[in-house]
Amino acid sequence: MTNLFRYALIIFALGFFGCGSGGGGGGSATPVTTETVSAIELLAVAPVVGTNEATEITVRLYNASGQLFSGQKTVIFAVDNPALGSIQSSVSTATGLATAIFTST
Repeated sequence: MTNLFRYALIIFALGFFGCGSGGGGGGSATPVTTETVSAIELLAVAPVVGTNEATEITVRLYNASGQLFSGQKTVIFAVDNPALGSIQSSVSTATGLATAIFTST
């Protein structure tokens, strides 16, 4: 099961997309951040997931300075092979941390 879990983590990293948010309202302009995510760190509570087990996956987003990203981003989680399991599809974050639950099948 270890290789399947590692494969799933790689898919999560490859399936990551970020979207900036911005806009105005109330007569004053809101600055739009152009900062991009420079690094992604994936952490799993359980290093090995057995059949019908779950683990929490935390994603940390870093900017070019190595600091946790502070802008609004959406993390999209995906499992390339649904036979491996399922995960919450997307999470928004303004703190650079996003968490989802992966459940194996």
